[in-house]
Amino acid sequence: MNVTKKLSASFFSITLTLILLAGFLPSSAQAQKAIEWRMISSWGPDHPQVKRFLIPFVDEVNKRAGGKFKVSWVGPEAVPAFEQLKPVREGVFDASYTHSAYHMGEITVGTGMDLFQASAKQRRDAGLYKILDEAYRKKAKVIYFATCGDGVGYHLMLRNRKIDKADLTGLKIRTSPFYDPMVKSLGGAPVRIAGGEIYTALEKGVVDGACWPSIGALDYKWYEVV
Repeated sequence: MNVTKKLSASFFSITLTLILLAGFLPSSAQAQKAIEWRMISSWGPDHPQVKRFLIPFVDEVNKRAGGKFKVSWVGPEAVPAFEQLKPVREGVFDASYTHSAYHMGEITVGTGMDLFQASAKQRRDAGLYKILDEAYRKKAKVIYFATCGDGVGYHLMLRNRKIDKADLTGLKIRTSPFYDPMVKSLGGAPVRIAGGEIYTALEKGVVDGACWPSIGALDYKWYEVV
Protein backbone atom coordinates (compact mmCIF):
# COMPACT_ATOMS: atom_id res chain seq x y z
CA MET A 1 0.00 0.00 0.00
CA ASN A 2 1.54 3.33 -1.05
CA VAL A 3 1.53 6.46 1.07
CA THR A 4 -1.51 7.92 -0.75
CA LYS A 5 -3.61 4.85 -0.01
CA LYS A 6 -2.41 4.87 3.58
CA LEU A 7 -3.47 8.51 3.89
CA SER A 8 -6.93 7.62 2.60
CA ALA A 9 -7.23 4.73 5.04
CA SER A 10 -6.09 6.89 7.96
CA PHE A 11 -8.44 9.71 7.01
CA PHE A 12 -11.33 7.26 6.71
CA SER A 13 -10.75 5.86 10.17
CA ILE A 14 -10.77 9.35 11.69
CA THR A 15 -13.89 10.32 9.74
CA LEU A 16 -15.67 7.12 10.71
CA THR A 17 -14.91 7.66 14.37
CA LEU A 18 -16.31 11.18 14.26
CA ILE A 19 -19.45 10.01 12.46
CA LEU A 20 -20.07 7.25 14.95
CA LEU A 21 -19.48 9.51 17.93
CA ALA A 22 -22.11 11.82 16.47
CA GLY A 23 -24.57 8.91 16.44
CA PHE A 24 -24.81 8.71 12.64
CA LEU A 25 -24.44 5.63 10.47
CA PRO A 26 -24.63 5.47 6.66
CA SER A 27 -27.90 4.22 5.22
CA SER A 28 -28.14 0.71 3.77
CA ALA A 29 -27.97 2.21 0.29
CA GLN A 30 -24.62 3.73 1.16
CA ALA A 31 -23.28 0.65 2.87
CA GLN A 32 -20.33 -1.04 1.23
CA LYS A 33 -18.19 -4.05 1.95
CA ALA A 34 -16.47 -3.72 5.31
CA ILE A 35 -13.08 -2.06 5.25
CA GLU A 36 -10.56 -4.22 7.10
CA TRP A 37 -7.45 -2.97 8.82
CA ARG A 38 -4.66 -5.33 9.84
CA MET A 39 -2.45 -4.01 12.61
CA ILE A 40 0.80 -5.38 13.96
CA SER A 41 2.03 -4.74 17.49
CA SER A 42 5.60 -4.78 18.74
CA TRP A 43 4.29 -6.42 21.91
CA GLY A 44 2.06 -9.40 22.63
CA PRO A 45 -1.26 -9.54 24.50
CA ASP A 46 0.41 -9.73 27.93
CA HIS A 47 2.16 -6.37 27.59
CA PRO A 48 0.56 -3.77 29.91
CA GLN A 49 0.08 -1.15 27.20
CA VAL A 50 -1.47 -3.71 24.88
CA LYS A 51 -3.94 -4.74 27.58
CA ARG A 52 -4.68 -1.18 28.64
CA PHE A 53 -4.81 0.51 25.26
CA LEU A 54 -4.52 -1.57 22.10
CA ILE A 55 -7.03 -4.32 22.89
CA PRO A 56 -9.70 -1.92 24.26
CA PHE A 57 -9.09 0.39 21.28
CA VAL A 58 -9.57 -2.39 18.74
CA ASP A 59 -12.66 -3.69 20.54
CA GLU A 60 -14.19 -0.23 20.75
CA VAL A 61 -13.54 0.61 17.09
CA ASN A 62 -15.07 -2.68 15.95
CA LYS A 63 -18.07 -2.15 18.22
CA ARG A 64 -18.72 1.40 17.07
CA ALA A 65 -18.15 0.57 13.40
CA GLY A 66 -21.05 -1.88 13.35
CA GLY A 67 -19.35 -4.21 10.89
CA LYS A 68 -18.49 -1.51 8.36
CA PHE A 69 -14.90 -1.15 9.52
CA LYS A 70 -13.00 -4.04 11.11
CA VAL A 71 -9.63 -3.99 12.85
CA SER A 72 -7.59 -7.09 13.65
CA TRP A 73 -4.10 -7.34 15.08
CA VAL A 74 -1.17 -9.68 15.60
CA GLY A 75 1.96 -9.39 17.73
CA PRO A 76 5.70 -9.93 17.25
CA GLU A 77 5.13 -13.64 16.63
CA ALA A 78 4.18 -12.59 13.09
CA VAL A 79 7.10 -10.21 12.50
CA PRO A 80 9.85 -9.44 15.06
CA ALA A 81 9.40 -6.10 16.80
CA PHE A 82 12.53 -4.55 15.27
CA GLU A 83 11.46 -5.48 11.72
CA GLN A 84 7.87 -4.25 11.57
CA LEU A 85 8.22 -0.92 9.77
CA LYS A 86 8.96 -2.49 6.39
CA PRO A 87 5.84 -4.71 6.16
CA VAL A 88 3.70 -1.72 7.11
CA ARG A 89 5.32 0.37 4.41
CA GLU A 90 4.81 -2.43 1.87
CA GLY A 91 1.13 -2.87 2.73
CA VAL A 92 1.35 -6.26 4.43
CA PHE A 93 -0.14 -4.48 7.44
CA ASP A 94 -2.12 -1.26 7.51
CA ALA A 95 -0.84 0.07 10.83
CA SER A 96 1.68 -0.63 13.57
CA TYR A 97 1.48 -0.19 17.34
CA THR A 98 5.12 0.31 18.25
CA HIS A 99 7.77 2.65 19.62
CA SER A 100 10.19 4.78 17.61
CA ALA A 101 13.15 3.09 19.28
CA TYR A 102 12.25 -0.14 17.46
CA HIS A 103 13.07 1.27 14.02
CA MET A 104 16.00 3.57 14.73
CA GLY A 105 17.85 1.89 11.87
CA GLU A 106 15.59 3.78 9.47
CA ILE A 107 14.51 6.92 11.30
CA THR A 108 15.49 8.32 14.70
CA VAL A 109 13.50 11.54 15.08
CA GLY A 110 10.63 9.85 16.95
CA THR A 111 12.77 9.03 19.95
CA GLY A 112 13.33 12.74 20.48
CA MET A 113 9.76 13.06 21.74
CA ASP A 114 10.84 11.34 24.94
CA LEU A 115 13.02 14.34 25.79
CA PHE A 116 10.01 16.64 26.16
CA GLN A 117 8.28 16.93 29.52
CA ALA A 118 4.86 17.58 28.03
CA SER A 119 1.53 15.85 27.52
CA ALA A 120 0.43 14.48 24.16
CA LYS A 121 -1.93 17.43 23.71
CA GLN A 122 0.81 19.94 24.46
CA ARG A 123 3.13 18.26 21.96
CA ARG A 124 0.43 18.27 19.30
CA ASP A 125 -0.48 21.91 19.96
CA ALA A 126 3.21 22.85 19.69
CA GLY A 127 3.43 21.21 16.27
CA LEU A 128 5.79 18.40 17.29
CA TYR A 129 3.58 15.65 15.89
CA LYS A 130 3.34 17.50 12.59
CA ILE A 131 7.13 17.48 12.41
CA LEU A 132 7.14 13.75 13.17
CA ASP A 133 4.53 13.01 10.53
CA GLU A 134 6.45 14.94 7.87
CA ALA A 135 9.66 13.10 8.77
CA TYR A 136 8.03 9.66 8.72
CA ARG A 137 6.34 10.34 5.37
CA LYS A 138 9.62 11.48 3.82
CA LYS A 139 12.03 8.93 5.26
CA ALA A 140 9.93 5.87 6.04
CA LYS A 141 7.02 6.34 3.58
CA VAL A 142 4.42 5.84 6.32
CA ILE A 143 2.16 8.16 8.30
CA TYR A 144 2.75 9.00 11.95
CA PHE A 145 -0.83 8.53 13.07
CA ALA A 146 -1.11 9.05 16.82
CA THR A 147 0.61 8.65 20.19
CA CYS A 148 -0.52 7.16 23.48
CA GLY A 149 1.29 7.17 26.81
CA ASP A 150 3.25 10.04 28.30
CA GLY A 151 6.26 10.18 30.58
CA VAL A 152 7.03 6.46 30.75
CA GLY A 153 10.72 7.13 31.37
CA TYR A 154 13.72 4.84 30.86
CA HIS A 155 15.49 2.59 33.31
CA LEU A 156 18.45 0.27 33.63
CA MET A 157 17.80 -2.66 35.97
CA LEU A 158 20.68 -4.90 37.03
CA ARG A 159 20.52 -8.52 38.14
CA ASN A 160 21.55 -8.97 41.78
CA ARG A 161 24.25 -6.36 41.44
CA LYS A 162 25.03 -2.92 42.78
CA ILE A 163 27.41 -0.50 41.16
CA ASP A 164 29.07 2.47 42.85
CA LYS A 165 29.91 4.31 39.65
CA ALA A 166 28.77 4.49 36.03
CA ASP A 167 30.68 1.45 34.82
CA LEU A 168 29.10 -1.53 33.04
CA THR A 169 32.36 -3.11 31.91
CA GLY A 170 31.92 -6.84 31.32
CA LEU A 171 28.14 -6.75 31.74
CA LYS A 172 25.65 -7.96 29.13
CA ILE A 173 22.66 -5.63 28.99
CA ARG A 174 19.39 -6.22 27.15
CA THR A 175 18.79 -3.13 25.01
CA SER A 176 17.04 -1.71 22.00
CA PRO A 177 19.01 0.54 19.61
CA PHE A 178 17.89 3.55 21.63
CA TYR A 179 20.01 2.48 24.61
CA ASP A 180 23.06 1.17 22.75
CA PRO A 181 25.18 4.36 22.76
CA MET A 182 24.80 4.78 26.52
CA VAL A 183 25.48 1.12 27.35
CA LYS A 184 28.51 0.96 25.06
CA SER A 185 29.92 4.22 26.42
CA LEU A 186 29.80 2.69 29.91
CA GLY A 187 31.57 -0.47 28.77
CA GLY A 188 28.55 -2.76 28.58
CA ALA A 189 27.66 -5.20 25.80
CA PRO A 190 24.19 -4.68 24.24
CA VAL A 191 22.10 -7.83 23.74
CA ARG A 192 18.82 -8.10 21.81
CA ILE A 193 16.11 -10.04 23.62
CA ALA A 194 12.34 -9.83 23.10
CA GLY A 195 10.39 -8.24 25.93
CA GLY A 196 8.59 -11.46 26.80
CA GLU A 197 11.90 -13.27 27.30
CA ILE A 198 13.61 -10.76 29.59
CA TYR A 199 12.46 -12.33 32.88
CA THR A 200 13.93 -15.72 31.98
CA ALA A 201 17.11 -14.13 30.62
CA LEU A 202 17.62 -12.24 33.90
CA GLU A 203 16.73 -15.26 36.00
CA LYS A 204 19.19 -17.55 34.22
CA GLY A 205 21.95 -14.97 33.92
CA VAL A 206 21.84 -14.78 30.14
CA VAL A 207 22.04 -11.02 30.67
CA ASP A 208 23.21 -9.02 33.67
CA GLY A 209 20.63 -6.31 33.28
CA ALA A 210 17.90 -4.87 31.11
CA CYS A 211 17.00 -1.45 29.76
CA TRP A 212 13.26 -0.85 29.66
CA PRO A 213 10.76 1.97 30.28
CA SER A 214 8.80 2.07 33.51
CA ILE A 215 5.75 0.47 31.90
CA GLY A 216 5.88 -3.30 32.30
CA ALA A 217 8.67 -3.81 34.82
CA LEU A 218 6.26 -4.39 37.70
CA ASP A 219 3.72 -6.25 35.58
CA TYR A 220 6.40 -8.68 34.40
CA LYS A 221 7.64 -9.11 37.99
CA TRP A 222 11.26 -8.41 37.14
CA TYR A 223 11.69 -7.31 40.76
CA GLU A 224 11.91 -11.03 41.53
CA VAL A 225 15.15 -11.38 39.56
CA VAL A 226 16.83 -7.95 39.83
